[in-house]
Amino acid sequence: MKRIVCSLFLAFSAITLFAQGGEMYSLLFHGEWDDRYGIIGPHGFMRQRDGDFVINAYLVDNLANDDECFLGNLLYKVSSNTLAITDTLYVADTTSTEYFQRPFLLAQDPRGEGNIRANFEYHEECDNSFLRISHYPDSDFNVITEEDVVVPVCEGHVEGGRGMLNIRGDLIMKYSKYHPGGATHEYDSYIICVDREGTLKYHRLMFEDEGREFLYPTLGMLSESPLQYYQWRQIEGHVNQHAVYNVGLLTIDSLLNVNTVILGSVLSEEVLDPENPFWVEYERLNLNRDANLIPIGGNKILVAAQYENDTNFYGATEYGVAVAKYDIRTMQLQDYIVFNDLPGGYGNQAECRGIKMMSDGTVYFIYSEQDEPDETLTVVKMDTDLNVYWKRYFKTENVIIWGLSYPIIYKDEQGEEKGIIWTGYGTKNGQQEGILCFLLYHDGTVSTNENDMAIRPYMFYPNPAQDQLRLQYSPDVQPKQIELYDLQGRLVRSQGNAFETFDLGSLPTGTYTLRVTMEDGQVFSDKVVKE
Repeated sequence: MKRIVCSLFLAFSAITLFAQGGEMYSLLFHGEWDDRYGIIGPHGFMRQRDGDFVINAYLVDNLANDDECFLGNLLYKVSSNTLAITDTLYVADTTSTEYFQRPFLLAQDPRGEGNIRANFEYHEECDNSFLRISHYPDSDFNVITEEDVVVPVCEGHVEGGRGMLNIRGDLIMKYSKYHPGGATHEYDSYIICVDREGTLKYHRLMFEDEGREFLYPTLGMLSESPLQYYQWRQIEGHVNQHAVYNVGLLTIDSLLNVNTVILGSVLSEEVLDPENPFWVEYERLNLNRDANLIPIGGNKILVAAQYENDTNFYGATEYGVAVAKYDIRTMQLQDYIVFNDLPGGYGNQAECRGIKMMSDGTVYFIYSEQDEPDETLTVVKMDTDLNVYWKRYFKTENVIIWGLSYPIIYKDEQGEEKGIIWTGYGTKNGQQEGILCFLLYHDGTVSTNENDMAIRPYMFYPNPAQDQLRLQYSPDVQPKQIELYDLQGRLVRSQGNAFETFDLGSLPTGTYTLRVTMEDGQVFSDKVVKE
């Protein structure tokens, strides 16, 4: 395991989309890829003690055995000031060809300076799986192989899962092991606790014959005093003779003892026909693996998940995302808020990308919505009572985002919280593949005027449009004027009220510039296509 200049990359560079300086939205990539190779990720995002960030991705061989073959880990070191790549580390894998077992822990070393990485390995020659713990310093981005600790885990092949934790010097991880005698999915799921020196402190069977689903939801911290972790899983239930999926919130103490709290996924219900009590409209959370869960204190949690408005769960009529507030002591829903900016339908399903709470109680919620050929990314700032302060929208324009997540609190050199930063993976124009970094400050702005091109306090759809545009605004802004210009710079339409819609019906087909002026004087411009 050593630092390698990966010969698979034809070039090393970083470009910035919509912004100069890389402070808002950067696509970091290594030139054009050979058709045979690609990256999967990110699968980890952390901040070092020196303030810089580390992103993990996987290098895969797309043509090996007609399936993706894992080749190794790609670690990117990213400047906290510019979001530009400053160093890379490629760690080749020599133990397995299966990329899906590769998730591992990135964390600051609890013993002092530097960082640790921990991942599961399968050694075919002895049919055993191991946990490898490696160390690398902040300054020299290089794994120190002499300090590797290898911990035997079990016989057979295991798959590692997301949400590995580094708490008080202990590593808490989960995995699933193939179980040949299983009755259903033939996988047993475990949680283990290992200290930095490699001592296996706890090893607990969580679920037998439960399949790989245990790997996907994130394992997180519920409380520090007493020390508790959490893990959620879907549990089937019934409402009015119809199947629903609820949240099974598993609270895990420091000895890996488990208690399960059942939280309902139905947010509201309304009887549509008094003579037929089974004809009911429901609002519910779709608790798939993209759901997020954070503790907010006082036995309360926020659950962020996909939202569906169904009639008897047949033919969903509305999609979006929602944040729901629960009391896990009483198992009661206390409040919820729905976000559904784009029109409903299977083609515009939204996905949760992360939720994070600051030390002052501010909550950032990130979600995306499919809007082919582009994708809309939305960041919401609110409090723990679900009062929204602002919303900011990003139109990615020819960049398709995959796996965007891992929000981190962004701090300055003095340790003061300044905003939110997160990462993802995307492709630009169907050709360039790479890692994306996003940064947004507390007030919903970015640091330079150039970056105003990347963010909007409003969104509009559809684009291209036929008869009219629809606009959605953040609650902290007020529009003053909407104008439309043709390609010759001539004003063809202006509107000073009724800002939620903008009429395009009588205009000829073509490309126009939409100019939106806010009450505070901010001016934004966007390209609009009239069909």
